[in-house]
Amino acid sequence: MANRLALESELIRTSAISAVDYPDLVHQHHVTGVPKTIVNGRGEILGALPEAQYVEQILDTARSANAPYDDGGRDASPRRPSGTGHGD
Repeated sequence: MANRLALESELIRTSAISAVDYPDLVHQHHVTGVPKTIVNGRGEILGALPEAQYVEQILDTARSANAPYDDGGRDASPRRPSGTGHGD
C-alpha cells in the first residue's frame, strides 16, 4: 500500500526490505510483525489495514510524530492537477 501511495505523490518515499535478509534492520526498528510502516523515522503502523484506514493512520501518525517532511532538497509543494483554474 505504501508503494502505491508513493506513486501518487512526490512527497512520499518508500523502501521495502526482506526481514530475513536484513536482521540488523529488523532489530534496529524493533520489527515484530509485517508489514511495518515507519513514518518520518518516528511513528509506525504495524499490520495490514484497509486502504482508507491505512491512509488515515499515515496522516495521524505523521501529525503525532510532529515530524516535518524532509524533501531531500526537492520542491515539496503539492502538485495541482492541470485544468483546475489556478492559472494553468
